[in-house]
Amino acid sequence: MTVRELVSLAGGAKRVVFRTGETLTLRAASTLTVLRTVEGWEGGRP
Repeated sequence: MTVRELVSLAGGAKRVVFRTGETLTLRAASTLTVLRTVEGWEGGRP
């Protein structure tokens, strides 16, 4: 999923808005593992 917007909220929380329109709110103690891909590389295959 591609992140469209990242917003800082009160108490150290972050709101992540994805390109698909889905929203995820992470509290300061949340852990999120992400993977950055090379632009143009779709589906995990070069």
